[in-house]
Amino acid sequence: MAHPGLSSRRLCAISTLVLCVVLALASAQYYSVQESATWVLGEYGPCTSACGGGLQTRQVTCIGRYTWPGSLETIEVKVADRECPEPLPTRSRSCNNHKCRAQWTPGHWSTCTTSCGLGTQTREVYCEVSWSSHAYLPGGDRHVVSDSECGGPRPITARACHPMDCPLINDPDQPVIAVENYTLWQLGKTRRIKANVGGELNLLPGQNVVIRCPVRHTTVEQLIYWSKDRKLVSLSDHMTIRRANPTRDAGTYTCTAQHETAHITIKFIKKNNPVSEFYKKWRRKTNRRKRLMAAHSSRRKATTRSHRKRGADNHNNNNPRRRNQQRDQSGSRRGRRHKRGHEVRKRGKRSLTPTFVTGAWSRCNATCGSSGQRSREITCSLVTRKYAKVVVEEECFKAGLTKPNSTRRCVYTGRCAVWTPGPWTKCEPQCGQVSYKARYLVCRWSDTKQPAWDACDRNKKPETLKPCKPKTCSKVEVVVVVVVVVVVVVVGGGGGGGGGK
Repeated sequence: MAHPGLSSRRLCAISTLVLCVVLALASAQYYSVQESATWVLGEYGPCTSACGGGLQTRQVTCIGRYTWPGSLETIEVKVADRECPEPLPTRSRSCNNHKCRAQWTPGHWSTCTTSCGLGTQTREVYCEVSWSSHAYLPGGDRHVVSDSECGGPRPITARACHPMDCPLINDPDQPVIAVENYTLWQLGKTRRIKANVGGELNLLPGQNVVIRCPVRHTTVEQLIYWSKDRKLVSLSDHMTIRRANPTRDAGTYTCTAQHETAHITIKFIKKNNPVSEFYKKWRRKTNRRKRLMAAHSSRRKATTRSHRKRGADNHNNNNPRRRNQQRDQSGSRRGRRHKRGHEVRKRGKRSLTPTFVTGAWSRCNATCGSSGQRSREITCSLVTRKYAKVVVEEECFKAGLTKPNSTRRCVYTGRCAVWTPGPWTKCEPQCGQVSYKARYLVCRWSDTKQPAWDACDRNKKPETLKPCKPKTCSKVEVVVVVVVVVVVVVVGGGGGGGGGK
């Protein structure tokens, strides 16, 4: 008598052999090899870093080509690298090995200097550079460099704050320092620069500068003095620095009036630093636009005057008395015009009006198949031939200006890899069996329709296999299935008995 365990193992071996034969026949039915495997090289992708050295990778794929049954289209299927000839092509290369451009990095705002009333908040702003663009992310490895290496307007380092209104105290002896909030960049040499306490000066070496500490509600007996690094430098409400020297004069100066204090910081810059060059270029562009608009307006006015004069001459030629009156009045008009022009020159300098200065747009942050944004730096500034003074935005709003948009929408213009599905196979369900229909997928570039291999997003991969609707078995088919199962069991049992003798 055959051992039960041995009979079971033989039955499993026979079943496994039948299953392998069926799978082999199915594979032979659906695929047939056309040619040997070959390397397919993709294009190098974007660099992993915009500067400081990055890496570009590409797809290197070993592809075998097969023919889909009943179709002339060739299917390209990824196979193991060992199927392709040696050597293996390179999959990566270095890129963007140039040094990263320095960027402004602002710190956090400090606590307001006053618990009530008008105060100031300050923050540190550094010009930082790194050998990798990833270092500008939080926690990245960055190094502080000279402010002259950073381009564009420098972010403000002080701003006004007002926690709450102070209780009304009628104390005429309490002095109040009038503090301004600004950052000044010198654009060219001038005889003297005057500035009030509260801001930051970026000066060229050798410049004469006068810094003032305007104090309200003060008396002669009250002392106003300037100090630097806790050392007394001036016993006055203003201080003059002649031919400023970076080694000697750079630093923070403090004005003290009784219990009130205010600060001003002096820094030094190179002549052709990026910030100054940015404002110079902006001023030249703005002045050119103003001249063109003024010339156009003058031409329109001249044309209008010419038409009016022509009409008046025609009228006066017919009226001799009117012509003589005009001749007598022309001399007196010239005299008044000369006198009026002299008075205009005596009025003095015109007051400066702030304006919004816009920087360059950043790169679009959109990714494949989505939209994103560009951004730019916008400052409220007073720009002259001598300096550019960055003030708080409220000054521009007071002048009736509207702030330009600091962001705008943008779309991704690069290449996108998309899944392209083939047709579904025909369903041929069998009685008592689970059958499926299948289709192939090809990853292609959306613009050229060429294969993109592994560039497609696998999380968005369409399904390639679906179950077919099961076929209902008839009574005859059920009997046939039962008979086949019985025969298999009997054959397996007979084989086991023979082996046990």
